[in-house]
Amino acid sequence: MLSQRTKLVSPTISLQGNCTQLARLSGTEASLLADPEMRELILPVLRNDYRAIESYHHDPRAAGCAPVLSCPIVVIIDDSDPQTDVADTQAWCTHTTGRFELITFSGGHFFINDHTAAVTALVADRMATAASLKVPR
Repeated sequence: MLSQRTKLVSPTISLQGNCTQLARLSGTEASLLADPEMRELILPVLRNDYRAIESYHHDPRAAGCAPVLSCPIVVIIDDSDPQTDVADTQAWCTHTTGRFELITFSGGHFFINDHTAAVTALVADRMATAASLKVPR
């Protein structure tokens, strides 16, 4: 789900504009963004990722699309991420008939850097729980 907030990297804005947005999120070292060779490596990948995010729309009724899932969905976000918010993220619950869980951390867009152990433990726990579920086929 792409938030209606300002997009992280846009395929249509300037190189400087993309670098400014990345720096604002505090997850990319300033020295990397200042290095022209690194920018040439980083920005095309990010632009393509966001081009895919902006253009993809899942419609389970469309031909060839998967139906709504029956497995649990766990979404982990930051409570102050400028790229998404709790209300936008809550929409993921429509993609499963299984359990939906929304877990928030603090720390900005790259919250995982400050909460690596907690996120790892959470993912491991939910994976173990999911592995023990009997999933209908």
